[in-house]
Amino acid sequence: MVTDLINEFRIQNGKEPFYDWNSVENQYCELHCFHMSRIKDAIHAPDYLLGHRGEACARHYWDWDLKHTVSKIIWEQFANSPGHKAILLKDNLAYAVTQDNWMVYLTIRGW
Repeated sequence: MVTDLINEFRIQNGKEPFYDWNSVENQYCELHCFHMSRIKDAIHAPDYLLGHRGEACARHYWDWDLKHTVSKIIWEQFANSPGHKAILLKDNLAYAVTQDNWMVYLTIRGW
């Protein structure tokens, strides 16, 4: 579902859909989402953990269902930030999403 939303965003912005998700990076994104849910804040990972990757991360209150909430993060938060938008349009991507206590946390990394 998240991959479909990211690819829909990419297509709307003139990029090809992305299918070669990096499972190791996805796990790093998942750990980052868990960390954000523990501290109850959306923060970027330190540069020494990102290497040459860019990171778009956010949190949003639960809104109807997970798909709708992730859509709001992508189109209302990331789309309106040139730096975050550019990350979603990179050639290599990884992502994770988690929910905790009516809050959804999303991390997308691009390089």
